[in-house]
Amino acid sequence: MDRLGEILDLELPNGELDDTVKVAKLLLTAADTSLKVQVRVDEARLRRQNVDILPEIHKILAEEKAKLDQLRTVEAIQ
Repeated sequence: MDRLGEILDLELPNGELDDTVKVAKLLLTAADTSLKVQVRVDEARLRRQNVDILPEIHKILAEEKAKLDQLRTVEAIQ
C-alpha cells in the first residue's frame, strides 16, 4: 500500500496531452494491480485465520456438548 501511495503521488508530465494520458493510464493500471494484489494477500490471510481457529471451535463445541449431556443426565435423575 505504501508503493500505491508513491504511485499516486507521481506528477503527470506537462507535455503533450497524449503523453499525459499515457502516463495517467499507466498510473491507473499500476494502482489497480497494487490493489488487486493487496486484496489477494488479505483474503489469503483471512482464510488462514479461519482455518487456524476451526480446531479450537470443535474443541469448545465438544466440551459444551459434554456439559449439556451431563446436565440432561442430572435432570433425568431428578
